[in-house]
Amino acid sequence: MSSAPLPVTLSQYGQSVTRPPPPPHSSYYSSPPSALPLMSHHQIAAATEMLDPLLRHYMTSLASSDPVVKVPVGKDEEERRAEGLRQKVWIKEMRGWLMILATLAASVTYTAGLNPPGGFWQDDSKPSPDSGSQAHTAGNPVLADKSPTRYTLFFVSNTMAFGWSIAIIVLLLNPSIFHAEQRLVWLQGLVLLDMLTLAVAFVVGSAPFSGGTALIVAAVFSPFLYLILMARAFPNKQLAGQTSSQERDVELRAMGQQTSPGR
Repeated sequence: MSSAPLPVTLSQYGQSVTRPPPPPHSSYYSSPPSALPLMSHHQIAAATEMLDPLLRHYMTSLASSDPVVKVPVGKDEEERRAEGLRQKVWIKEMRGWLMILATLAASVTYTAGLNPPGGFWQDDSKPSPDSGSQAHTAGNPVLADKSPTRYTLFFVSNTMAFGWSIAIIVLLLNPSIFHAEQRLVWLQGLVLLDMLTLAVAFVVGSAPFSGGTALIVAAVFSPFLYLILMARAFPNKQLAGQTSSQERDVELRAMGQQTSPGR
């Protein structure tokens, strides 16, 4: 067994390359070494330069391909996806309606607060025993002097409606609020209370406490009573065989997303 270098002839490259002997205590001594083709630095650089465009093309095509593996889904999975998409559409539309109602209530209550029923006194006046007139100050609400109880009810209900409207608008600007179904339901209840206080302000400010007040109260609050009765009669149920065009569009979009390539 000799430790001299073993020459290896590379016929395919037409040159002779000397390979150093294996290290001591190696298993290579048990069998004669085989002729292994070795490449020079220039040949390695040429091969790398040739393979580099191919590797880049492969990586580009791999990155541009669809990484999502299309797995066949059952009918239950399709219905679940369609229901989830329908829920997202409902949340988005409900947020828009709540924002419209809150903005409307805020503008109405703001105007009513600056222009209460009866207006304001335009001048100062001292009490006159002869005419029976009371003293008043310019800029004060006329209703506050003529009917303090009625003005207090109007002022409290109008202020509550205005404050709740501003709070609803601010909450709807927060994505964590209107992206959650449960929180959106709470906002629905808050909007309902806002509309009720707005109705109270309208009733108190539009008519005095007389026989016609009962008719005005019944006319204003009858729609709310109807909504409550309908909600109890049909709790989250739809009539069989009735599907709106919007729901059909949602289901078609859900089916199209399952078959279309990923983006």
